[in-house]
Amino acid sequence: MTNGESEEILGIFPGYNKNFSKTKNKLFFTTNRLIVQQEKHMIPLRGDTPGRPEYISTIANTRERLKMKQISPDPILKSNPENYEIHYSDIAAVELKSARFGRYTCYELFLFTAENLDAPKYDIGIGVGEEHIKYVQEFFHNIWPDKM
Repeated sequence: MTNGESEEILGIFPGYNKNFSKTKNKLFFTTNRLIVQQEKHMIPLRGDTPGRPEYISTIANTRERLKMKQISPDPILKSNPENYEIHYSDIAAVELKSARFGRYTCYELFLFTAENLDAPKYDIGIGVGEEHIKYVQEFFHNIWPDKM
């Protein structure tokens, strides 16, 4: 991002907590950070089916991209004290792994920092189904071309 450019939301994906609590996440990938928004739900995740990406800038049409450029990510971060952000500049390496969980394939995003490349600092569940993971992988390669 160059000086004078505003931060833009590039992708919105469903996420999940690894402890299978009654909390889901919504993952907002911007031009320079990931915002993890906590969302409370009344049903356990084990009964949920994988979802699909809510928005991916690389496959969205012009109207969708223009609408997304009007949304500021800061109010999303501030909407819940449990929300948090991860700046891309703090990430040294990224891995996307899959695992079978019952009849579903689950995906995990591992984010490593330069201080410890042996263990991820962040382990974030990506709540998308197998039919959508190709778009997610391409998206991650676009925002982190030198880290995957």
